[in-house]
Amino acid sequence: MIDETMDHLTALIHSSNSEATIEAALKSVAWAGQVLVVDMASSDRTVEIAEQFGARVIKIPQQPWGDHLRNEHLAAVESEWSLVLDSDESLDPDAGEVVRGLIAERGARYDAFAVPRENLIAGQVMRSSGWWPDRQIRLFRSGSVSYSRKLHRQPEVVGGESRVCSLDEDDGLVIRHDSYPDLASLIERQVRYAVTDHYDDDPESFDVGAYTQQAYEALSIRLDVQKDGDLSRALATVMAWDAVVRALVHWDSLEPRPPLEGFLALPITTTSSPELQERYDELLAAYENVLQSKSWRITAPLRRLRGNS
Repeated sequence: MIDETMDHLTALIHSSNSEATIEAALKSVAWAGQVLVVDMASSDRTVEIAEQFGARVIKIPQQPWGDHLRNEHLAAVESEWSLVLDSDESLDPDAGEVVRGLIAERGARYDAFAVPRENLIAGQVMRSSGWWPDRQIRLFRSGSVSYSRKLHRQPEVVGGESRVCSLDEDDGLVIRHDSYPDLASLIERQVRYAVTDHYDDDPESFDVGAYTQQAYEALSIRLDVQKDGDLSRALATVMAWDAVVRALVHWDSLEPRPPLEGFLALPITTTSSPELQERYDELLAAYENVLQSKSWRITAPLRRLRGNS
C-alpha cells in the first residue's frame, strides 16, 4: 500500500533503447504514486517493459538530447513532489521509506535535494571526487526547478541555493548509475554530447581560457589513482579532453571565428631523446605544480555538490 506522502510524488524516467537497464529503474521507484516514462523513439522492448510495470509512457521523437527536454514533462506533473531518473539509474530497495522521511522531516525547509550518485564505469564503482559523491538535484518540489539547454548542468532552483539540501551517503538515498560498460562507450558518448550541445553563437562570448580552466579542473577533480587506479587516470584524461573538444566545436560554429592563441596540447610522455626527455620532465613537474596549487577558482556550488573541500 502506498502511503500518503508517496501519493504526492511522481517518478519521471527518461529512456531511449533502454531495455537492458529500465527494469531496474522501474522496480526501484515502484513505490511512487505515479511513474512516468518519457521515451525517445525506442526500437527495442523499452516501452513494452515500461507498460508491463504500469508506467504511463509518453513517446517523443528522436532528437539530440538536452536537459531542457525535462522541463515540458515536469510541468505536466500534478503531484507535489517529483523524482527524476535516467533509464540507466536506480535506487536502493528502501528508497521509498527514505524519501518519505526526507520529505516529512525537511520538506518544509527545502524545495530540492541533491542526491549522491554512484557511478559504475567499465565494471568499476568509482570513488574519486569527480565521480563520487557526484550529487544530482533529482528530488524536488514540483515546479521548483528549471533545466537549461546545455547538457549535464544542475537545474536552477527557483528559491535559490538556500532551498537545496545536499545529502550525504549516511542520509540513505543514493542513485546507482550503471553508466558505461567500457571506456570506448564513454568516449563515444562524450563526443556525441559535445557535438550536439548548445553553444552561445556570439563570438564575443567565446572564452578559450574558460574551456582551458575546465580541462584543468577535470584533471584536478577526477584524477585519484589511489582510489580508482589507472581507470582514474584514463577517465581524467578523457574528461579534460572533453573540455578541449567542446572548445573546438564551439569555436568552429562561430562566425567570425575568434583567435585560438595558446590553445595547443599533447600528453606529456617519454621519448628516446635525452634532450627532449629532460624537457618533458620539466613540463611534467610544472604541470603537477599547477594541479597541486589549484590556482584556478572552483565555484562554491560546484565544490559543494561534488563534495570537495
